Amino acid sequence: MSALRPALLAGGLAALAGALIAIAATAAGAPDVPASDATAQPSRARAQVEREVLSVSDGDSFAIRTPNDPRQRIRIAGIDAPEADQPFGDAARAHLSELLSRTPLRIESVKTDPFGRLVANVYAGDTDVGLAMVEAGLAWHFKRYAKDQTAAQRARYAAAERRARAARAGLWAAPDPVPPWTYRATQARSSDPRP
Repeated sequence: MSALRPALLAGGLAALAGALIAIAATAAGAPDVPASDATAQPSRARAQVEREVLSVSDGDSFAIRTPNDPRQRIRIAGIDAPEADQPFGDAARAHLSELLSRTPLRIESVKTDPFGRLVANVYAGDTDVGLAMVEAGLAWHFKRYAKDQTAAQRARYAAAERRARAARAGLWAAPDPVPPWTYRATQARSSDPRP
């Protein structure tokens, strides 16, 4: 029996650790993810949580309500969509709203950004929402943060952007679309009061 005790204790500790991770993920509002990504990113916590989409800010950000958080802001990982006052900003926001209306909505937490938003992979039903935005030509693959994606995600998002560009879909119909990161930097410089 003494030889079994360490094995039983170790098994019990593993089960306890798993339960605590699930509880912490539920408290954080991180729901279940598709099995393919769950196996690719085993360190990310997963749990199913009820949620309601409260608002869509633009083509890559929205807010949800969960039982534990009255307003959790979400930033979709891997993409950057036009700002609201940029060309295609309204179209990107409307398309994201339509995608988020599908159920069930699943969110895979990646990290928290400096603005307190949960950066996450988002799935509406079986649809990878970030990938769908890039495929529609309503978002750029945000290569600056590619390290937050799996190698397979990076490849899918990069290929989707190439296809959207070639098809002149969405914002790629414009002769020289301005990336949102360039637009934001320009806006910050123009509002700087220094001469």
